[in-house]
Amino acid sequence: DGALAGLRDAQAAGLVRYVGLSGHMGRDRFAAALDSGEFDIAMPAINFVDRHTYDFEGIILPLAATHDVGVAAMKVLGGAVDWDYSTRAQRALLLGDDYEPAIRYALGLPEVATAVIGCKSVDEVRHAAQAARGYLPLSEDEQDRLLERGKQLAAQWGPHFGPVEVATQG
Repeated sequence: DGALAGLRDAQAAGLVRYVGLSGHMGRDRFAAALDSGEFDIAMPAINFVDRHTYDFEGIILPLAATHDVGVAAMKVLGGAVDWDYSTRAQRALLLGDDYEPAIRYALGLPEVATAVIGCKSVDEVRHAAQAARGYLPLSEDEQDRLLERGKQLAAQWGPHFGPVEVATQG
């Protein structure tokens, strides 16, 4: 009788093609929702920094593969500084030398089909398109260095999307 039932009715009526879920945190609830088998696509926060805080890569991506759920990576650049999306002046957390590697990291994950970069200007769209067009997988050495940088940034950022859930045994 809830929202999911309504979405399934809309899907049966041809109004909705796919049903998906999205989340920045709540990783364990996200995993439980995927395990239900009710979703066609998932859009978790995925970037080389938050991998060390929320680990959607380690928990959600394998579940998505198991349930044949498409994955769109979001918050590839870490989201906006201070979560301020109120002006065009806001900027992403990952810029400069981290910009292209962040996009390459997300697009290089085997389960990821597409990425939501979150551009705020025409220049950012151009820069992201250039990074995507010139995409090359990260070498093992590049990935190791990037994940080490991510570990350092994760210590600075902390759980900026909200508290990290801890799975409970029950």
